[in-house]
Amino acid sequence: MVLFISFFKKFPALFYSAFFIVSIEIILHFIPRLEYLEHGGSFYTFYKRKIAEDPAQNFDILLFGDSRSLSLNGFTKKEQDHSLYNFSLPAAGPRYVQYYLKKYLELHSEKPRSVVWALDVEQYPMAKSKTFDGDKKLWETYKHRLLNLFSFQDSLEQYSGTELLFIMKEYLPTIFYTYKYREGLKDLLNSLKADTFIKGETYHTIQNKLIETLTAKQNGQLNLGDYFLANEEQGTLGYESSYNQLNKEEVDFSFQPLEDFINYAHKNKIKVTILILPKAGSLYDTTALKPILKKLRSDFINRKNVQLLEFPELNYPRNLFSEGIHYNTNGANILNKEYMNTIVPKIINFSKDSYNEN
Repeated sequence: MVLFISFFKKFPALFYSAFFIVSIEIILHFIPRLEYLEHGGSFYTFYKRKIAEDPAQNFDILLFGDSRSLSLNGFTKKEQDHSLYNFSLPAAGPRYVQYYLKKYLELHSEKPRSVVWALDVEQYPMAKSKTFDGDKKLWETYKHRLLNLFSFQDSLEQYSGTELLFIMKEYLPTIFYTYKYREGLKDLLNSLKADTFIKGETYHTIQNKLIETLTAKQNGQLNLGDYFLANEEQGTLGYESSYNQLNKEEVDFSFQPLEDFINYAHKNKIKVTILILPKAGSLYDTTALKPILKKLRSDFINRKNVQLLEFPELNYPRNLFSEGIHYNTNGANILNKEYMNTIVPKIINFSKDSYNEN
């Protein structure tokens, strides 16, 4: 005690700073809904995680995908025979989907009748499934989703070896809310003099509440192309960039994340629909994607308790996309019209049939 007092007298500023930081950290742990302060991308992950972890919200069909499948409408039992929730998340990669389904099943007493894998075929190249410790750039792309979607405990079963050590190092700082919500807190402090703060709001809380309202209305759907505003020239340049990149050479690809997802679903006696969505122009004819699509069709077309569905037209005109990747408002409307008329009835009928164990 004497030593402590002596040290405090020598370095009082250090102790006062530490006390202040610890106090702020404790206070933050008692403030609800801090995620509303975050940027839209981070908030959206928190929001989808909350839905998946809510045992009171049960759905007959779960749809998993990425930024383009996020444009597909979900629906309730008031609208269809079965309910469907769109759990798609942009920029999260293919490996996480199995564990996202696992998270849902562990917290819900009612299992879904079926699940839909709607990830873009661009997710199959092996470069998308590398270990994060071996490809730091890949982690930089996906981490803002994965760190917010899964807890530290969740990660322990998802990774092993040196990748697990790498992931543990990434998770440790997020234990502290001053770090985890640092971007939102920084924006909050920057808006102290703004009218929005006086009203108890910031730019991001207003935006995130709108995102929440729109997503809830469509059972998980949010068309990102409505927010990626681009003129015709920008859309053309975006498409040409994607085409040139995908048409350079064939790539090594693997369906292992999809296989893992199917195996886990079947372990729980849940049927799987694989859904292929339209892309802009002739992207499916590129040297990178053409063999992937061909192999996908041949490998999964006759699987037991699996159905492979494609939209009637896979090559949409480029003018239906904002920046060459995501559907614009008109594109999303056409997509969902075809989806509700031709795809959804097949998904629902497939879900009605019992799981075939023979």
